[in-house]
Amino acid sequence: MDFRGLNRHEQRRLDDIERHLLEEAPEVVAAFQTAPVPSPDHGSRMVLVVLAALMAVVGLFADAPLLVVCSMAGATTALLAPSPRPRSGVASAGQSWGAAPPVA
Repeated sequence: MDFRGLNRHEQRRLDDIERHLLEEAPEVVAAFQTAPVPSPDHGSRMVLVVLAALMAVVGLFADAPLLVVCSMAGATTALLAPSPRPRSGVASAGQSWGAAPPVA
């Protein structure tokens, strides 16, 4: 669970509710737990932008306007294209977001 924006009292209260719910109905908790979603990789996008900008500079010095235009279009497209949305998955009982382990 994303605890940003919650104060400590609210975080403790949510943890307490989660523990009690896990004891009473673990199948309900398992239905709402999600695996950590990896953030999109912005490194490859930035490498593409840097390479396109470098090619534009090379095109300027080589007096190749078509290379400059194509490079700038590629850099702009790489910056403005939406990043792919990460897929969310359901976590197993041991992969929860801060829950206490199931009590046997």
